[in-house]
Amino acid sequence: MMNGPLRRDKRVGQRVEDWMHAPLTFPPQIGNYSESAMTVALRMGGYKLRRVLVDTGSSADIIYEECFRRLAPEDRERLEPVFEPLSGFSGETCMPIGQIDFPVTMGDGTRDRTVMTTFLVVPAKSEYNAIIGRPTLGNLAAAVSTAHGLLMLPTPRGVAKVWAEKPMMIAELSSQPRASPSDKTEKWVINPRFPEQTVTLGASLSPKIRHHLKQLLQENMDIFAFTHSDMTGVPRDVAEHHLGVSQNIKPYVQKQRHMGEKRKKFITSEVQKLEAAGIVRQIKNSTWIANPVVVPKADGTWRMCVDYTNLNKACPKDAYPLPVIDEKVDSLVPFRLKCFLDAYKGYHQRMMDKVFKGQIGKNVEVYVDGLVIKSLQENRLLPDIVETFTALRKNSIKLNPGKCSFGMEEGKFLGVIITKEGFRVHPEKVAAVVKMQSPASLKEVQALNGRLVAINRFLSKHAERSLPFISVLKKCLSEKQFEWTTEAEQAFQDLKAYLVNLPALTAPQVNEVLKMYLSTSPRAVSSVLLVERADVQTPIYYISRVLTDAEANYSILEKLVLALVHASRRQRRYFQAHDIEILTSYPLQHVLRKPDLSGRLCKWAIELGVYSLTFKPRTAVKGQVIADFISEIPAGTQVTPEDLYLPKSKEIPAGQTWELHSDGASSTDGAGAGVILISPAGKEYARAYKLNFRASNNEAEYEALIAGLKLALKYKAKHVRAHIDSLLAANQINAEYEAKDEAMAKYLSVCKALIKAFETCVVMHVPRSKNKKADALSKLASCFAEPLQNVHVEEMKDPAIQIHRVNVAQQSPESWTTPIVKYLTDGRLPLDKGEARKLRSKCENYQMVNGILYRRTYLGPLLRCVDPEEANYLIREIHMGICGIHAGPKAVVAKLKGAGYYWPGMHAMAVEELKRCMSCQKYAPVISRPKNNLIPVTSAWPFQKWAVDIVGPFPEATGRVKFLIVAVDYFTKWVEAKPLATISAVQVKKFLWEFIVCRFGIPLYLVTDNGTQFADKLLKQWCTELQIQQIFTSVAHPQGNGQVERINRSILEGIKTRLDFEGASWVDEVPHVLWAHRTMKKSSTGETPFSLTYGSEAMIPAEIGIPSYRHLNSHLINNDEEIRHNLDLLEERRELAAFKEKKYKEQLKKYYNRHVHKVTFKEGEYVLRSNEASRTLPLGKLAPNWEGPYVVKKDLGKGAYELAHLDGKPIPRTWNSAQLRRCYI
Repeated sequence: MMNGPLRRDKRVGQRVEDWMHAPLTFPPQIGNYSESAMTVALRMGGYKLRRVLVDTGSSADIIYEECFRRLAPEDRERLEPVFEPLSGFSGETCMPIGQIDFPVTMGDGTRDRTVMTTFLVVPAKSEYNAIIGRPTLGNLAAAVSTAHGLLMLPTPRGVAKVWAEKPMMIAELSSQPRASPSDKTEKWVINPRFPEQTVTLGASLSPKIRHHLKQLLQENMDIFAFTHSDMTGVPRDVAEHHLGVSQNIKPYVQKQRHMGEKRKKFITSEVQKLEAAGIVRQIKNSTWIANPVVVPKADGTWRMCVDYTNLNKACPKDAYPLPVIDEKVDSLVPFRLKCFLDAYKGYHQRMMDKVFKGQIGKNVEVYVDGLVIKSLQENRLLPDIVETFTALRKNSIKLNPGKCSFGMEEGKFLGVIITKEGFRVHPEKVAAVVKMQSPASLKEVQALNGRLVAINRFLSKHAERSLPFISVLKKCLSEKQFEWTTEAEQAFQDLKAYLVNLPALTAPQVNEVLKMYLSTSPRAVSSVLLVERADVQTPIYYISRVLTDAEANYSILEKLVLALVHASRRQRRYFQAHDIEILTSYPLQHVLRKPDLSGRLCKWAIELGVYSLTFKPRTAVKGQVIADFISEIPAGTQVTPEDLYLPKSKEIPAGQTWELHSDGASSTDGAGAGVILISPAGKEYARAYKLNFRASNNEAEYEALIAGLKLALKYKAKHVRAHIDSLLAANQINAEYEAKDEAMAKYLSVCKALIKAFETCVVMHVPRSKNKKADALSKLASCFAEPLQNVHVEEMKDPAIQIHRVNVAQQSPESWTTPIVKYLTDGRLPLDKGEARKLRSKCENYQMVNGILYRRTYLGPLLRCVDPEEANYLIREIHMGICGIHAGPKAVVAKLKGAGYYWPGMHAMAVEELKRCMSCQKYAPVISRPKNNLIPVTSAWPFQKWAVDIVGPFPEATGRVKFLIVAVDYFTKWVEAKPLATISAVQVKKFLWEFIVCRFGIPLYLVTDNGTQFADKLLKQWCTELQIQQIFTSVAHPQGNGQVERINRSILEGIKTRLDFEGASWVDEVPHVLWAHRTMKKSSTGETPFSLTYGSEAMIPAEIGIPSYRHLNSHLINNDEEIRHNLDLLEERRELAAFKEKKYKEQLKKYYNRHVHKVTFKEGEYVLRSNEASRTLPLGKLAPNWEGPYVVKKDLGKGAYELAHLDGKPIPRTWNSAQLRRCYI
């Protein structure tokens, strides 16, 4: 029941006619619509409205806001206000937007009635457009039978019957994209000679971009082909087609096929067009003859094809792969604007890949003759189109204008509709299934299955839904008799109803965590891959498969694992690129890690082990699309209590979780623990603990976890999620492993007591790669006795438990020596014959002496064989022991062999162990060989980019000046300099204003080092006001400002040589040195800075002492004219100089890069800094060359990096790889 507001009645009294008393009689049996809602189609004013719900329980006539917004503006303006709420049957209320009157016409076409109806506009979402309630039904005197799906009403011409819309009609309607007026696209005629050929322009484009886009399309009209004659052909150096017909196959002549007159005329017309365009030509004698075939297009026109079946058999199969459609579709989702293009008459994929090699994946996707230009923002749309048009024109590829659309937010590509949020199935593919009649032959069932395969990515439970159809197929193929069963018919109708609302899918973003649900049934397994964004779960891919007869006998757990394995094989690209959380109520993780797995489970566990999978219990489903996914096991399935076992876990409230990362490390230098606690607000608390007692690696892991839990209690955390990379500790805490060792049992007891102190606490195992920070802190704490810089270190004197240690003789684990010793002592050999033969041959070089294994040498003594643990001790002792001098791997191995020790891979193990020696890394020599390629810096025009630096201090001169500020223009190489007494931001600003801005104008760029006078707030604000962009070079990397550094050196050399000794008169020599620089030709440009600045060469003093030709023949009258002539030629002179400089720097770059030993660092890697550059530690003879370690925070490109301390605190300024060295921890 619905109670609406009291409304003024606009209906006039109706006169009672005789036809109104006509009896309304329903037939005894009509089609079965008893379970469907009663929806009809009617006319409302000038609109034909479908999906209108007939509700005899509603006391108001309703139109929903979504439908109301699609009405014409003049109709929407007639909306009148309403001041009373609308009430539902359960008491909820809703305030209507208003009310509006429309004439409503209902009937069957020949017999219909029209009444005036007042609709309430309701702000709610619904699958219906409107609701017809009791007021309108009463005015029409209509009778409704939902059992018959029929509405009957009297009319002057008799009783009208209005049938309910069938589910098929509803599916067709709901699957069509509904465009609002704001989403209407523009059909634009690009060529007035062909008005029927229009391109489509997107609705969301701004007027400015739309105008420029039209101009761009007009300027590139040659890209489009309007007739066959516009096809000029692809250049032969790009692609050439050749028929590789096998010489062993004779030519084949097909029998002539007869066809209708209309088709014959169409074929004749098409051939004439091709002949006129020069694409085909007539020949007199033909050895191969094939029939033309006419195929209808989607728009109702025809396409002419040729039956090349026999020719294809005679040619080798082209193995060139087509792109994966799913990957192409996924790549378009992140881009806001798309241009959907269609190549005229089709092209081969191989050629298209070659043409767009530099664009595919960046701003273009190509599939055969379909192209999509993708742009992230509107300002990138036109440049992307220009780049694509350039490639098309270069290769003479033409577009079909009638099938091209530009600047679209939505569009069709490869059978799906690409939208702003993701993509949805194309309505035509759904309609192809919905419109099908029940199959009546084997061919029709195969066609149904084929159509379902085309949309299987969107189909939840696809395999299970197809089981009845597969049964029909199998029975037909085996018994040669077709029988469409009742079960198949019911499944077919259910499938049609399901296709009404297929979900929209999305594509995952880079490094996004994905989730997966699994499901099983007696004959099929299914899964859905999804992503959770803004607390809503959106599907990415539905996967399912039918089980074989043997697989149907698997247990439930095995079927679920099979579903996961099948999903990983089908969507390997998602599994390899993302972390995936498996949401299941079954202990799959526990089963896959059991040591006594069955054969297939063991094989599946190994196969899944390469992926980053996390198993979590199912939580609340966030989205109806996922809720519609099938249950994990079908209803009524018998399961054992063991199947339902899962460790009890609590759900942690969102936004209140403290993240804890802990790790422990034990080495010969000691043991340490690292803890990082992250608050819900994102603040990090880093701790490193030095363990002043003996601890194994597992004990150190427990110590780290206990310390982290205590730290969380200190900060009053209530909900904690702990991440540890010790599988043993994690499984013992989660009751998956039993703690048999006495020490482990005690540690476990302490951990459980601490966990109970929190409201919720979850301990999770993570890979070491996900626990890098805590791992680094623990290793640093275990390796260093002294406190670490920038890291808070605490000392633990006693363990968290009381341990009574007893020295017990333990049997050494098996190593490489074990099989050799067994053979030499009691003759035991491996069961495998090949391994036994190999071992016998190897043992000839070994012998046992007093129970110890030795290796024979040809000229030296016997070498004692040691296992890996003993080898580790020997390497460290030789390298850093009492007699160690931190020698390299070769020297260590040579010394060990000389001392009489041996094990396989001695050098490789020494290299691996010694590269982690922190002392060797910090005192490693500084290599002067360049680590990055040369990056030439140029300027497009004079005085656009200046490099500035400070030289000094010099001997103090008059005015107490002792510094020199130097500026050089990148283009002309013009130098300005000024002596200064102090180097402050005020002085730098004054110099820039007087010597650069006032003389040459405001520059665009200013390149400096990181000096405080250049990074000062005053100078930065001044540059911002003048729109000058400051560029700072990396710390202690003068090559980044090489232009001014070279000038500095030259000025300093000039001053020194002119003075002949250091003195206070150096200031007087600065103008002379600058004059010499300005009038001297530069190797890079072939011109002097003076000539590139003023257009003429300066008169130098030498031309006065001994007059030159131009001095003797100068005429004052013609001087002005000559200067003007030089100024006219100045632009050409500068362009020639720019060309010469580019060529010079390319040669310099080629020479320099030959000597480069390129070194790059990835984000998250550990590095050391040059101590000479950072000056963090005191300098001196015994000072280390490197200091750190630090973490690479960001790679800025061109050898520059942002660094951070181990606790995450960023380090100011950028650092070049020339001052960095990789650190091994």
